Amino acid sequence: MNRIAGFFGSKLQSNSQTANSNLHIFDFEEIKTATDNFSREMIISEDKSGKTYRGVIAGKQVPVMIKILNLDVIQGSEEEWLESLMSLAQNAQLKHPSLVKLEGYCCKDEHRVIVYEFLRRGSLGDNLFHVADSETLTWTQRLIVASETAECLAFLLRTDKSTIAKTIECINTSSIFVDNEYKPKLMHFKPLLDGHGLVGGEPRQLPTVDSLPLDSGAEVHSNVENDAIYRYGIVLLEILTGSPSTISRTKSNTGQNLIKWNGRELKYPRDIINAMDEKLEGQYSKSSARIAGTLAYYCLRQDLINKRHTIVSVLEVMKLLKESNAALAGENSTHNEHHGEQKSKKK
Repeated sequence: MNRIAGFFGSKLQSNSQTANSNLHIFDFEEIKTATDNFSREMIISEDKSGKTYRGVIAGKQVPVMIKILNLDVIQGSEEEWLESLMSLAQNAQLKHPSLVKLEGYCCKDEHRVIVYEFLRRGSLGDNLFHVADSETLTWTQRLIVASETAECLAFLLRTDKSTIAKTIECINTSSIFVDNEYKPKLMHFKPLLDGHGLVGGEPRQLPTVDSLPLDSGAEVHSNVENDAIYRYGIVLLEILTGSPSTISRTKSNTGQNLIKWNGRELKYPRDIINAMDEKLEGQYSKSSARIAGTLAYYCLRQDLINKRHTIVSVLEVMKLLKESNAALAGENSTHNEHHGEQKSKKK
């Protein structure tokens, strides 16, 4: 986290060129200057797909993140990858306050670079798993993140599903970022950073999850929405427990589908409540936690046809949670003020 919030010594100059989109086309020399000739001190992260640096757009003094892709990770032709990038840039539908802003790119010779909005606080995973107890997200902040992430998912599901299927596949606590107000920002172009295109009509099967046939007599939702709800359940589970999850689904001797979280069976919603993040030190509404835990459980238990969630029902539950939490906070504030007045009178 300290590394991410470090000093921005380099500046990225923009020539404001566009190619029928709102994206800037950066010259590779500008990228080079921005990263101080690719100094290791400017690196934020590094993985098999490439390195991510920090920089600043000169004139605007806007901090940005700069991903330099390794060409050998780009799947399909480079033309297809660039076509996905431009398609994303020209998609007027994909404008939402909870989406990370794509600033521009460089695609010259052998270089493939994406420049995007810098979020100082890092990913949701950083804020849940890699901070001191005193810096952990509060219960209210977690509810805001969970609620606004659901709203952003609902927004994406209203767009062309063939263009967001691969985005949905990448939804987790490392692709959701947190801004200075602790509000979530979903990196909807994460597949591009990993060298993948964005076009694909159906989500791939989760590697640790059995394929679940839908009851033909039940209301059938698109595979993309089912995938989104399942992945949202994992994110919500991690928000509640403060622990990264390894999820798998197995069948018991009776044929019942069971969810295993980090090797521990989640047979009932209360199993999640019993695993709440200790860093919260009990500073949360137990009733709200039960509701959130139940929501996470049934997002994961999509084999239960009559209790399967839709994005609409997820939004309804999160709205209820936010309202009840705000009301409870108001009651506590009034109680504390009244208690303070009573103490003053006694004096």
